[in-house]
Amino acid sequence: MNSKSLLKLVIKYIVIFELAYLLMVNLALSLPVTQSSINQIKPDKFAVSWKKAWSWYPFRVHARGVSLNGQGRGQQ
Repeated sequence: MNSKSLLKLVIKYIVIFELAYLLMVNLALSLPVTQSSINQIKPDKFAVSWKKAWSWYPFRVHARGVSLNGQGRGQQ
């Protein structure tokens, strides 16, 4: 396998990964069950919701209409 075909293969897998990421993460962010699942982590400590959220690349999420309510020990 020469370097040109190896480079094409690497680029192909990067594109496939990015498309799969976009599909899965943006679908998950649009489902109400995602918000419910996050709120199940510590329901007595915090609650989060959003109207619209999306991600164009890994580890970066943009959201609109975000509401976050929380309560720490000092606030009780």
